[in-house]
Amino acid sequence: MKGVKYERTKVPVNISDKAKAYTIQIEVTPEHTLTRLKNGDNWIALDGWIEPGRDFTQGKFGFLVQGNDEIALSDFQFVPR
Repeated sequence: MKGVKYERTKVPVNISDKAKAYTIQIEVTPEHTLTRLKNGDNWIALDGWIEPGRDFTQGKFGFLVQGNDEIALSDFQFVPR
């Protein structure tokens, strides 16, 4: 946003299943974004973003993958509310 950088807080996530695949939910509303990871029967909030005056449904988003790590998407679903 016009050269302004935001430092994101990194929080360790304790998950019971060290699987190679995870179920992730990304909720995007005009007021916020929220990313959750499914751990057993529970959802763990990984990240959220609120910025007054910003409509998060307008524009694009992506995934930041550090170093040589890779991600793949399968069973992608868009569910409008």
